[in-house]
Formats: sequence, structure tokens, C-alpha cells
Amino acid sequence: MSQLREYIEKHPSETQRMLGIDYDQLIQLITHAENLYARQKTSQESQKTRLIKPGSGRPPKLTIADQIILTHRVPA
Repeated sequence: MSQLREYIEKHPSETQRMLGIDYDQLIQLITHAENLYARQKTSQESQKTRLIKPGSGRPPKLTIADQIILTHRVPA
């Protein structure tokens, strides 16, 4: 978890000031994005012809939630 996400989890009232959206909207956005990502990944896996075993490759450094927070961050 990134430092920004930890701060938002501890201080949900600051979300509007930092990101421009409410905390509840942020949580809805994150859950919706995670569901879309999982659905897209399963559809891609079903159409793919595998040459390399699943699970290989470099895992992402940031979670989907951290990517969304960093994308929506409004510069001060």
C-alpha cells in the first residue's frame, strides 16, 4: 500500500481536497475498476494460446487502487 493510500485510509475526510472526489466515490471507483480488470483478464486468458505457463512474468508494483489514486491526484 502506498503512503498516499495509507493517508487516505486514515483520513477519509481529506479525500475531497486531495483527489477531487468523495471517499465513497473513490471506493466505488476502485471496486468497479477491479471488477472490470478481473473480467477483462479472464476474457483475455480464455482467448489466448499459451506458450509460457500462467503466472510467469513480472508482477505489477502498484495495485489497481494505488494506480487509480495516483491517476486522480490533483496537484497542489
